[in-house]
Amino acid sequence: MPVYLEWVDQPSDQDWIDLGKLYKEVPGQWYSDYGVETVQDYVASHGGSDARLLAAGRFNDRLITAASLVPVEQGYAIQHLAVRAVTQGRGVARQLLVRLTQWADANQFMLVVDANEPALAKLINKLEEHGFAAEQGRWVRQPA
Repeated sequence: MPVYLEWVDQPSDQDWIDLGKLYKEVPGQWYSDYGVETVQDYVASHGGSDARLLAAGRFNDRLITAASLVPVEQGYAIQHLAVRAVTQGRGVARQLLVRLTQWADANQFMLVVDANEPALAKLINKLEEHGFAAEQGRWVRQPA
Protein backbone atom coordinates (compact mmCIF):
# COMPACT_ATOMS: atom_id res chain seq x y z
CA MET A 1 0.00 0.00 0.00
CA PRO A 2 2.18 2.91 -1.21
CA VAL A 3 1.38 6.23 0.45
CA TYR A 4 2.26 9.50 -1.26
CA LEU A 5 2.95 12.75 0.60
CA GLU A 6 0.78 15.77 -0.13
CA TRP A 7 0.40 19.15 1.48
CA VAL A 8 -3.22 19.97 2.16
CA ASP A 9 -4.01 23.63 1.63
CA GLN A 10 -6.98 23.63 -0.75
CA PRO A 11 -8.80 20.31 -0.39
CA SER A 12 -11.12 19.07 -3.12
CA ASP A 13 -14.68 18.03 -2.27
CA GLN A 14 -13.50 14.41 -1.97
CA ASP A 15 -10.57 15.48 0.21
CA TRP A 16 -13.02 17.16 2.62
CA ILE A 17 -14.95 13.89 2.85
CA ASP A 18 -11.72 11.97 3.49
CA LEU A 19 -10.52 14.50 6.06
CA GLY A 20 -13.89 14.32 7.82
CA LYS A 21 -13.54 10.55 8.13
CA LEU A 22 -9.88 10.84 9.14
CA TYR A 23 -10.48 13.35 11.91
CA LYS A 24 -13.76 11.87 13.14
CA GLU A 25 -12.01 9.80 15.82
CA VAL A 26 -9.26 12.18 16.93
CA PRO A 27 -9.11 13.64 20.44
CA GLY A 28 -11.25 16.75 20.79
CA GLN A 29 -8.29 18.63 22.24
CA TRP A 30 -6.70 18.76 18.78
CA TYR A 31 -9.36 21.21 17.70
CA SER A 32 -9.20 23.19 20.93
CA ASP A 33 -5.39 23.39 20.62
CA TYR A 34 -5.98 25.52 17.53
CA GLY A 35 -9.09 27.28 18.81
CA VAL A 36 -11.35 25.66 16.21
CA GLU A 37 -14.36 23.35 16.27
CA THR A 38 -14.59 21.75 12.82
CA VAL A 39 -12.37 19.82 10.42
CA GLN A 40 -12.63 22.71 7.96
CA ASP A 41 -11.39 25.19 10.55
CA TYR A 42 -8.62 22.82 11.63
CA VAL A 43 -7.35 22.49 8.05
CA ALA A 44 -7.66 26.24 7.49
CA SER A 45 -5.60 26.85 10.65
CA HIS A 46 -2.62 25.19 8.96
CA GLY A 47 -1.72 28.15 6.84
CA GLY A 48 -0.97 31.79 7.30
CA SER A 49 1.82 33.58 9.05
CA ASP A 50 2.91 30.87 11.48
CA ALA A 51 3.70 28.42 8.65
CA ARG A 52 1.92 25.39 10.14
CA LEU A 53 1.48 22.67 7.56
CA LEU A 54 -0.90 19.76 7.15
CA ALA A 55 0.84 16.77 5.58
CA ALA A 56 -1.37 14.02 4.20
CA GLY A 57 -0.78 10.55 2.88
CA ARG A 58 -2.72 9.61 -0.23
CA PHE A 59 -3.42 6.10 -1.48
CA ASN A 60 -5.65 5.34 -4.51
CA ASP A 61 -6.73 8.99 -4.72
CA ARG A 62 -7.92 9.05 -1.10
CA LEU A 63 -6.43 10.76 1.95
CA ILE A 64 -5.83 8.04 4.55
CA THR A 65 -3.42 9.66 7.00
CA ALA A 66 -2.35 13.14 8.04
CA ALA A 67 -0.09 14.94 10.48
CA SER A 68 0.30 18.51 11.61
CA LEU A 69 3.72 20.11 11.21
CA VAL A 70 4.46 23.02 13.53
CA PRO A 71 7.50 25.24 12.98
CA VAL A 72 10.39 24.83 15.45
CA GLU A 73 13.99 25.95 15.31
CA GLN A 74 15.42 24.92 11.93
CA GLY A 75 12.52 22.65 11.08
CA TYR A 76 9.17 21.22 12.10
CA ALA A 77 7.61 19.27 14.95
CA ILE A 78 5.36 16.42 13.84
CA GLN A 79 2.10 16.41 15.80
CA HIS A 80 -1.45 15.12 15.61
CA LEU A 81 -0.82 12.05 13.48
CA ALA A 82 -4.13 10.56 12.37
CA VAL A 83 -4.79 7.37 10.42
CA ARG A 84 -8.12 6.17 9.05
CA ALA A 85 -9.37 3.34 11.26
CA VAL A 86 -9.84 1.10 8.22
CA THR A 87 -6.11 1.35 7.40
CA GLN A 88 -4.62 1.16 10.89
CA GLY A 89 -2.06 -1.58 11.33
CA ARG A 90 -1.00 -1.51 7.68
CA GLY A 91 2.07 0.70 8.03
CA VAL A 92 0.37 3.82 6.74
CA ALA A 93 1.67 6.09 9.53
CA ARG A 94 5.16 4.71 9.08
CA GLN A 95 5.04 5.42 5.35
CA LEU A 96 3.95 8.99 6.02
CA LEU A 97 6.89 9.34 8.43
CA VAL A 98 9.27 8.04 5.74
CA ARG A 99 7.90 10.54 3.20
CA LEU A 100 8.24 13.36 5.74
CA THR A 101 11.88 12.44 6.42
CA GLN A 102 12.57 12.44 2.67
CA TRP A 103 10.95 15.86 2.34
CA ALA A 104 12.88 17.18 5.36
CA ASP A 105 16.20 15.93 3.93
CA ALA A 106 15.49 17.51 0.55
CA ASN A 107 14.75 20.84 2.23
CA GLN A 108 17.38 20.56 4.99
CA PHE A 109 14.79 20.72 7.79
CA MET A 110 15.14 19.16 11.21
CA LEU A 111 12.17 17.07 12.39
CA VAL A 112 11.10 16.81 16.02
CA VAL A 113 8.68 14.45 17.76
CA ASP A 114 7.67 15.01 21.39
CA ALA A 115 8.39 11.79 23.29
CA ASN A 116 4.93 12.10 24.89
CA GLU A 117 3.01 12.70 21.65
CA PRO A 118 0.13 10.21 22.04
CA ALA A 119 -0.69 10.10 18.33
CA LEU A 120 2.83 8.91 17.59
CA ALA A 121 3.15 6.46 20.50
CA LYS A 122 3.10 3.40 18.22
CA LEU A 123 5.98 4.79 16.17
CA ILE A 124 8.16 6.06 19.03
CA ASN A 125 10.08 2.79 19.34
CA LYS A 126 10.79 2.86 15.59
CA LEU A 127 12.02 6.45 15.31
CA GLU A 128 15.68 5.43 15.59
CA GLU A 129 15.24 3.39 12.40
CA HIS A 130 14.42 6.66 10.65
CA GLY A 131 17.38 8.64 11.94
CA PHE A 132 15.79 10.18 15.05
CA ALA A 133 17.77 10.42 18.29
CA ALA A 134 16.37 10.86 21.80
CA GLU A 135 17.19 14.30 23.11
CA GLN A 136 15.74 16.03 26.21
CA GLY A 137 12.25 14.50 26.17
CA ARG A 138 11.87 14.54 22.42
CA TRP A 139 13.12 12.78 19.33
CA VAL A 140 15.16 14.87 16.89
CA ARG A 141 16.18 14.09 13.34
CA GLN A 142 18.78 16.24 11.66
CA PRO A 143 18.68 16.44 7.86
CA ALA A 144 20.88 13.96 6.01
